[in-house]
Amino acid sequence: MGQHSRLVEWIELNGFRVPEQIGVAHLNLEGDCNDWAGIRTHKREIGAAAVDLVVSMLRNNELGLPAMAHDISLTGSWQPGRTLRTPHRD
Repeated sequence: MGQHSRLVEWIELNGFRVPEQIGVAHLNLEGDCNDWAGIRTHKREIGAAAVDLVVSMLRNNELGLPAMAHDISLTGSWQPGRTLRTPHRD
């Protein structure tokens, strides 16, 4: 597991084959790793939710720092990909 787009390259430079010998899961999939297995974090949707929150606060005349901090969280989704083998069913 990792978050660097060169992770597979580094593993293969050390003589291992991905996914035959080592499987790799990316923890924050982006455009440079779209065909990897890993977690898609939905950054655009999180950004859109943050904008919705700010717009809502402005409409309600809530200015300055809020009395209580707001967190915006969206659940990531698993994406299968070329960096993990497909499990065999017996």
